[in-house]
Amino acid sequence: MKPKPKTKHFEAAFKYVASNEDELSFEVGDIITFIEDIEEGWAKGEIDNGDSGLYPTNFVKVIIS
Repeated sequence: MKPKPKTKHFEAAFKYVASNEDELSFEVGDIITFIEDIEEGWAKGEIDNGDSGLYPTNFVKVIIS
């Protein structure tokens, strides 16, 4: 049986306000669960309140667990 891949989490280093309906708004310090890479500089993720969408990867930092 293959081990389950580790879920990546990121912490918002800056506030981001979505400019499109498919983007994710977040505040500094929010924890984002990574879902998938979309294109250079953008990924899809979800925050604790259940909102999900695209976010700029240069606004977050990796949480090492």
